[in-house]
Amino acid sequence: MVTSNPTMLPPDFIQKWRNTTFGEKQAAQMWFLDLLRVVGHPDPAEFGEPERFTFEKFVPGGFADAYLEGCFGWEFKGAETQLPGAFDQLLRYQVYLKTPPLLVVSSFQLIRIQTNFRDKETVVHDIPIAELGDPEQLRKLRGIFFDPEAFEPERTVEQVTRETALLFGRIVEDMEARGGGGERLARYLNQIVFCLYAESAGLLKGNLFSDIVLKQFRSPDVFDAAVKNLFSQMADGGLFGADSIARFNGDLFNDSDTMELSEVSLQRLVEVVGKNWRDIEPSIFGTLFEGVMDATKRSRLGAHYTSADDIMLVIEPVIMKPLRREWEEAKQKIDNLVAGGKNDEARAALDAFRERLAGVTVLDPACGSGNFLYIAMRSLLDLEKQVMDYGAEQDWHGLTPQVNPSQMAGIEIDHYAAELARTALWIGYIQWHQTNGFAYKYDPILTPLDTIRRMDAILDYDTDGNAVEPEWPDAEFIVGNPPFLGGGQLRGELGDNYANNLFAVYDNRLPHFSDLCCY
Repeated sequence: MVTSNPTMLPPDFIQKWRNTTFGEKQAAQMWFLDLLRVVGHPDPAEFGEPERFTFEKFVPGGFADAYLEGCFGWEFKGAETQLPGAFDQLLRYQVYLKTPPLLVVSSFQLIRIQTNFRDKETVVHDIPIAELGDPEQLRKLRGIFFDPEAFEPERTVEQVTRETALLFGRIVEDMEARGGGGERLARYLNQIVFCLYAESAGLLKGNLFSDIVLKQFRSPDVFDAAVKNLFSQMADGGLFGADSIARFNGDLFNDSDTMELSEVSLQRLVEVVGKNWRDIEPSIFGTLFEGVMDATKRSRLGAHYTSADDIMLVIEPVIMKPLRREWEEAKQKIDNLVAGGKNDEARAALDAFRERLAGVTVLDPACGSGNFLYIAMRSLLDLEKQVMDYGAEQDWHGLTPQVNPSQMAGIEIDHYAAELARTALWIGYIQWHQTNGFAYKYDPILTPLDTIRRMDAILDYDTDGNAVEPEWPDAEFIVGNPPFLGGGQLRGELGDNYANNLFAVYDNRLPHFSDLCCY
């Protein structure tokens, strides 16, 4: 590691930049060079490896203000209010910066560090410039340049998700002990889950739901009235006190049929609101919360779920490999058009492939809480981003994601699991936008996901009550992990009437000893 001795003291740096009147463009690099003198790190010229440490690191669609390989991407803004937008830029750039462990944004008076370690929760550290004389803050500042691994969070996103689900499990246990529960509680908790995520994602401003919890957890009746009012405003948008609320819609808040939680449950909720909801992992979120609502599964919560890696063993060959092959063919055509100076035709060909991705439909006929559908949607979005990045390299503008949750179709017999699937898809969709640096500015924030149907996927009844094969929605790709139940167990688990109807409907295609998944 190349190091040098500090040549500027923190008090001198603070004094020099405390009341600066320079603008961002005039002084950003001067400020950064002084910062290097404080920590004793060579400047880019002294470092001598411009590919590894440089100002104005080129990426398709822009430049990162500073880049140190293996440490950070850095964006500078003149005002603290501009820092969220700077983070969005870094998130879009990170793939071209070899996914640095730290994303750093700063103004003249504040340095904000966001951790960016794979599969770990996100942690944000602030270093006010006025506090650089504090040994702990100076240690953090040096760590950005010399020891980025020191910022690595201990907890994985899986641990964060599991801990959150366990806390909800305790609320469910308390409500069941008081005679509450069922679909009504399930929907209410689903609304709470989305509120907490929306706060962490900046969609529900001012931590309004958490504020109600923290102020009214000792007054169940007041809490209930306040939450009813909040949900009502979230449905259509409006004012909650002096705070403006965006229109959420999407069916989730179409009713404000809450349940009065006990004081014990509200105290549990106080613990829940302190969790890092931004890092909830949608691929396991649904399965864990589904277990919360089922007393028979609660004791082994999270012990058995299909991991994202296992799901990709299905998604990759069935969906993504054919689409990647199509993209390679389309890209070759676009490259040839660009080489021939036919830029308009090339851009049209790129847009045509983006429309192709936006037209892909995926069905999981036993979708449970939506983990296969979420991974499929995320994979499509990742491929679309590759396409958009290619377009940015050609200096083509106006490229925004078009893949969306409505392309995912699911069939699920359990009411709560189906509702969880919708919520997991929306959380995953919003999360993908924010993780990849795309502002999420849709009105309404949610739209109804009628593509997730609550029905039996293998048996239906006509208007005369006769058993028939149900009609599945059309889809280009079908994926999933259907329930397994040996043919000899069908009568015992599903009842004689259901088994007889099943055998009758599929009599000419499946022998009666077939496993349930074969249907």
